[in-house]
Amino acid sequence: MKRRWIVLMILLAVMTSSCRLVFKTPEVERVRDVSIKNFSVDQTELELSLLVYNPNSYNIKLKKLDVDILNMDRQKIGHGQLSREYTLGKKQTARIDFGVNLQTRPTLGLINYSNYNVDMFIVARGEGKANGFTKKFNYDEPYSISLKEQITGEIPRFKVDTQDLFKVMRTYVHQYKLNATALRTDFMLLNPYGLRYKVLAFPADIYIDDKKVGHGDLLKQLSFKEDIFYREGVMEFEMSNLKSILSAARGVVKGGMNYSVRGEIVLEILGARISAPYAYKGFIPMNVWELILSYGTKSS
Repeated sequence: MKRRWIVLMILLAVMTSSCRLVFKTPEVERVRDVSIKNFSVDQTELELSLLVYNPNSYNIKLKKLDVDILNMDRQKIGHGQLSREYTLGKKQTARIDFGVNLQTRPTLGLINYSNYNVDMFIVARGEGKANGFTKKFNYDEPYSISLKEQITGEIPRFKVDTQDLFKVMRTYVHQYKLNATALRTDFMLLNPYGLRYKVLAFPADIYIDDKKVGHGDLLKQLSFKEDIFYREGVMEFEMSNLKSILSAARGVVKGGMNYSVRGEIVLEILGARISAPYAYKGFIPMNVWELILSYGTKSS
């Protein structure tokens, strides 16, 4: 009886050991895809797809799968984890999708300006379970994604959520001429993403009461770098005095006139030259007697 008990214990130990040996470790074959679901100034949401292979001849449970996104200095800039438990079929590769959140500014700081990609490491740690046993597995490989489409689509709007990045500071008459008035608008342009780009031009028309009264452009190009979060700039317009006064006589008597500017802003971002429509509104402080005196002085 005692011998039989010993034999049974030995057989049980052998079976347990063989089960552990037979249970092969699942593995992440590769990153199938990384797509951008949401892009904002604070956070970028990625959808990451990993291909996970089950080398066993039976189904196993994928109990855990955590992913860290590291920069090239191996510092963590993002994290994601499995939202539910998966069943991996025998000898099959499964596509596992989950969300990963990145901090946008540190991520954009990783842009390689030679190819406009963001280089990173994708590090995954997972656990598979079958027959009461657990196997851990890891994945650690470099990867590159392009944010060029998101950046070139987002920046020309000059708006983050509800905040305008183009802020008019003041509009004023810079110089009176015989046939025209030089008008200037001082503005501030924010760079919340910390990107490197240039504002090349802003050809635009100025309107009063929906009537075109002049044309203008940037006085000087603006350049941004990663550590420059705003720049101040100037637009200059040449307005026909006669047209302006006829269009806004009532406004001038009240001390000024409302105006609107509609044009096309020209940018150079990530090696691409981009044009996009842009418009803004403002108020020109002006006194009708100042105009009359100006005309009288120039006429004499």
